Amino acid sequence: MDGKGVTGFPWRISLAFLLVALCVPPLAGLAEGFQDTADGCEIQTEIEQITNSASTVYFGGAGTSLSIDLSILPGYEITLGGEGAEAYCIKVSDPRGGETLTYLDRPAAKFLNTVTLTGSCTLELVCEAEPEYGIRAVCP
Repeated sequence: MDGKGVTGFPWRISLAFLLVALCVPPLAGLAEGFQDTADGCEIQTEIEQITNSASTVYFGGAGTSLSIDLSILPGYEITLGGEGAEAYCIKVSDPRGGETLTYLDRPAAKFLNTVTLTGSCTLELVCEAEPEYGIRAVCP
């Protein structure tokens, strides 16, 4: 090789490393954003399954029950029911401390108790009429 090729090679390598170093952080951010989106979709699927099952049990009347197998991602918590208006909602807590509320509005079904779900579990929803009409959630 001539002198120009030998001295130009380290500059080319340096330039290549610089370009890679500039591209890695944005690509890492995209990968993290993709994972968050995928996790959100998976949790939303579990919420829809709970909501649809709650509607079925509620419309079935007192004594109707239904069991659901759930698989909640690590770090996430799903809480059914609560006090006041939260008795009509499903709350999702994510690993970053964020919370999302989903209200049962069709029908406006009330959870008679509060249950927090994590990991893999089987949720049983039971419609009760006494002391008030609503859904009791049990996770053995």
